[in-house]
Amino acid sequence: RKRDMCNGSVRMVSIPPLEGHNDRVWHVCWSKRGDQLASCGGDKTIRLWKPTTDSLMPMQMQKMEQKMEQKKEEQKKEEEKKKENSLSSSSFKWMRDQAQAQACYASHKQQHLVSSYTCVDKLEGSHTKTIRRCEFSRCDSMIASVSFDATTCIWDKKFGKHRHHHHHHYEQQQREEREVEEVDDFDEEDREGERDEQQWELLVTLEGHESEIKDVAWSPDGELLATCGRDKSIWIWLKEIDEEFECLDVLQGHTQDIKAITWIPATRVLVSASYDNTIKVWNEMADEWVCTQTLDSAYQGHEDTVWNLCCSPQGEKIVSCDNSGMILLWRVIPEEDKNLKLDLLSRNKCPNDAPIYSIDWSSDGRLIAIGSSDNSLTLLSLDADDKLQQVVVRKQAHEGDVNCVSWHPTKPHVLASGGDDEKVKVWSVLYDEV
Repeated sequence: RKRDMCNGSVRMVSIPPLEGHNDRVWHVCWSKRGDQLASCGGDKTIRLWKPTTDSLMPMQMQKMEQKMEQKKEEQKKEEEKKKENSLSSSSFKWMRDQAQAQACYASHKQQHLVSSYTCVDKLEGSHTKTIRRCEFSRCDSMIASVSFDATTCIWDKKFGKHRHHHHHHYEQQQREEREVEEVDDFDEEDREGERDEQQWELLVTLEGHESEIKDVAWSPDGELLATCGRDKSIWIWLKEIDEEFECLDVLQGHTQDIKAITWIPATRVLVSASYDNTIKVWNEMADEWVCTQTLDSAYQGHEDTVWNLCCSPQGEKIVSCDNSGMILLWRVIPEEDKNLKLDLLSRNKCPNDAPIYSIDWSSDGRLIAIGSSDNSLTLLSLDADDKLQQVVVRKQAHEGDVNCVSWHPTKPHVLASGGDDEKVKVWSVLYDEV
């Protein structure tokens, strides 16, 4: 089944691109409240975007209005042709279609409001190489960013001091207080009232990885931070009460780059994906994380680089994607001692056969978005047999690889994406019922 949400077809339309980065955009993420969007990339900056006005996208409004005018013109010609005093069957049909179109328009206007966005802050000057990923903390009070310079930066809204946490010792070394450089490329009207609210300060720099860091993830309870990278390791950091960070564990097991990590909701179980074609499950045991499962080709797993993975909203399933265009669906199964394992539900081949770099599950669990190397953005849904069905494809969603897709946390019809074309896009999923 293509879609079970409502009768009709599904479309994706976007507001004008969010521009400002001068290199590829590697990652986009929403704050947990959904009131901010963060993006980062090859220009070594993090940009924070906020909605400015709630309005239906001009493109969609124009199309709807054109459709209504076309219907009116058809009715006028029909009336002139028939010259009848009573309504013809065709004109009656038009009136019915007109009413349905108006109802659809009103529904879109009410339910699919998409905002325009303004860049309200730019965090820079701390990472010396590409920022690969950034993530808001559970309460949106912090942002963690990881870079090809092998460091993790923690940004805070408070005005703290900059500290380095080294892998040789975890005691904190006080450094000079430094302020994030004010952004000079905002319009004056955009600065007004925004800078006081959106000031972010570098709180601490975490060091330990030996090379490029590829992913970062806050635990569901907000107390832990996991990072992974090219050195084949995963670091688990504890956020202490005084906002210090201590390394609890360093996980070894993958034989090549670790591309992605995710925590299973409401647990301290971590799942990792790697260039070595495997997925590993790490269960916590006495403040240590032990690899309790390795999913490889012998387990009907991936046979190519696993680029990304994500959990369903309730954490009962996981989807993973790879370089060959395969998407695997896994069931999360509880075991003794609160341990979890994964069991394969289905193997799904993406129709376009292109490498899939990013995958994300909508907050209502109905849609899965994927971003691919062929510049496309695809929406999928699960059928009754746990097979993925294509809902809609937006070809040339970006003018380059789609590196990241991210669903809005409270508006399941809103999706953000970032690509090699240096742009961030915000999309709205529209359901045409006529």
